[in-house]
Amino acid sequence: MDINERIDQAFEAFHEGDEREAERLFALLKNDVSPEDKDYNQYLNALGYFYTLKLNLDKAREVYQQLLDKADTAEDKYAAIHELGIVSRMDSEFEAARDYFAQEEEIISSDFPDDNLLKSINRYELGYVYMQEGNYPEAIDILNEALKLADLAGDALGIGSIHRALGELNAAQDKRDAAKEHFTSAKKNFRIAGEDISVQEIEMLESIIFED
Repeated sequence: MDINERIDQAFEAFHEGDEREAERLFALLKNDVSPEDKDYNQYLNALGYFYTLKLNLDKAREVYQQLLDKADTAEDKYAAIHELGIVSRMDSEFEAARDYFAQEEEIISSDFPDDNLLKSINRYELGYVYMQEGNYPEAIDILNEALKLADLAGDALGIGSIHRALGELNAAQDKRDAAKEHFTSAKKNFRIAGEDISVQEIEMLESIIFED
């Protein structure tokens, strides 16, 4: 069984509710890989994501910092910084999150200047930070930038995610008509992307927000 299959097996156990088995499988994997192995970064990325899913954010941060410290390409550095930004945002460390996404933007500008997908994802994450901070005007401006870039990239999943965030922002400001339009666009794009669960989540959200 190769490393991909073993990682998939661990995540399958986790998603089936057997967290202890998932931890056991990751522990076994740790014993079988070393920093010199070509698969070591893949193992660390999976482990960081596992800790993020568990909301063990300190552990996730340690893993992604380890990846950043050993990054020797712009792509690896970008990936580690991006995840550190997400973990910081999830941990409500908004200043740190903004700093990471600013670093990420610099890497994209210098090494991936024509990649609208990466630019869109960066803007989305930064906009989400401002949204969580309650800075709605800044969040809306940045998310609209992200939306334009996602359109250029043809990224249906990203477009759906951005529309959902804009829907939530407008709902929080009692702009119900605008919120409904964004949620409708989000569902349309999630369906295109095959994200049926995301569609269901929005429908549940709509039932709560627009229950009257």
